Amino acid sequence: MPHEPTILEPTSPWLDTAVAARYLGKAPGTLKGWRSKGEGPIFHAVSRQFIRYHIDDLDAFVRGGSAKKTSHQKSTCR
Repeated sequence: MPHEPTILEPTSPWLDTAVAARYLGKAPGTLKGWRSKGEGPIFHAVSRQFIRYHIDDLDAFVRGGSAKKTSHQKSTCR
């Protein structure tokens, strides 16, 4: 029987704010607040409406080794 991915096993390493928040067990507003204060996990901003978090950066944040970073140029999505 094939294994179906769950919210904790995203199909892409790039997560939007809502999915990243669920992954961290937080509300999306918490991540938005962190971004506005220059806190929280590293995120990549292509535009104001296109924010993505890489799952490796979220894991690093949980381990305590990550700080905010923005990218307003073309996406650095791997």
